[in-house]
Amino acid sequence: MTAIIVGVWVSPCAMASNRIRQWNLNVPAYKYDIDEQNAIVTIKEGSTEIFKFEAYDDATGDPGYINLLEIAQGVAGQVQVMIHGNPTYRLYGAQNVNRITFSAAGTGDLVGLNIRGNLGATAGKLEIAGHVVAPSVVTFKDLSWFGEVRVGGSVDPNAVIEARDSDYFGTIAIGQDLRGLVAVEGSLPLVTVNGSFGATGVIRADYLSTAVAIDYDGWQEGDDWEQGAYVRVGPMEPYEYFYGNTPSRKVWHITCAKGDMNNDVVVSMFDIDPFVLALTDPNEYAGVFFGLDGSMVYHADCDCSGKFDNFDIDPFILRLTNPCEYKRQFPDCDPCLAPCPPGEGGEGGLGAQAVADLHKQNVAPQRLPYVIDAAEFLAGWYKGTPRGKFWTEVHTALVK
Repeated sequence: MTAIIVGVWVSPCAMASNRIRQWNLNVPAYKYDIDEQNAIVTIKEGSTEIFKFEAYDDATGDPGYINLLEIAQGVAGQVQVMIHGNPTYRLYGAQNVNRITFSAAGTGDLVGLNIRGNLGATAGKLEIAGHVVAPSVVTFKDLSWFGEVRVGGSVDPNAVIEARDSDYFGTIAIGQDLRGLVAVEGSLPLVTVNGSFGATGVIRADYLSTAVAIDYDGWQEGDDWEQGAYVRVGPMEPYEYFYGNTPSRKVWHITCAKGDMNNDVVVSMFDIDPFVLALTDPNEYAGVFFGLDGSMVYHADCDCSGKFDNFDIDPFILRLTNPCEYKRQFPDCDPCLAPCPPGEGGEGGLGAQAVADLHKQNVAPQRLPYVIDAAEFLAGWYKGTPRGKFWTEVHTALVK
């Protein structure tokens, strides 16, 4: 069985140039057959290489449009498309292909281009290297299972990413700001935005089955959910609207507070079990708090070492029980925590018995043995210091 990719080049200045001028396939010749005059490439079954097509008019450098009409289900290859010049024409995406990567020469921005594709493959991917600039429209079908649409840059005002027949296992990931429209017919896939949700940004879907995460990769100053931006859910009126962080519906705007493992803005006893869960089983944490996997390390890295490990337990407990002392010891770690008045902090806060009781009352029974082992480890690590004495007492109280 073979798969046929048809590429048609149409120059706006010379309609007679009805074929692609240049093919650049980084693939061994025996993997494909090519008819350059008719712009037909036949990819042989079983090929897994990346098939890359560069299309531009040799005389003018102007782009036209490329039709990538069909790749048979049996081919597990990838398609990369690069258009030279100012890409203002149409690109029809391949159907049933594992990956489609678009980049324009230089910036990788999608400018005034329409992409229509079918991501019916189990792990189908559409990747756009730069920004999606108005009036670009990216339309795709059957985003299913672990399929992904990834935009490296921003989605600008009046630009559109549109999904049809979506399955909630898919992902739409925006690398920078979302200021345009993400519209989904069906269940909303996981939508992540690393930057701001701009005032002109809209996310809408028939059903909310997964999560939305703004500032997904961890809180950064300036990555805001701006006034005017909203998430709308429902197949018809009355719609459900979200204008900010709504933990009960997994519509997240990532908070800046260290230790806020459930992203509800407050660091409290309800963060203890999520913290232990993330430390012992990050995959389960990602499933329970769907959409917070990208900010997990930010929230849990309470000593600001850049990683999440056992050495974050003591700072986490300090942040929970004695915020002033935490701020004194880690002055630049939590941007949400205001400096305390002079004289506050010190060794005050909850005692060892109270901390042990907090864990017994709030940590799931199957995770409590890990807490006991961690208390013993910290008692040894801080041996000879007040914190060593504290964790020795916590360990004693836990095993009673």
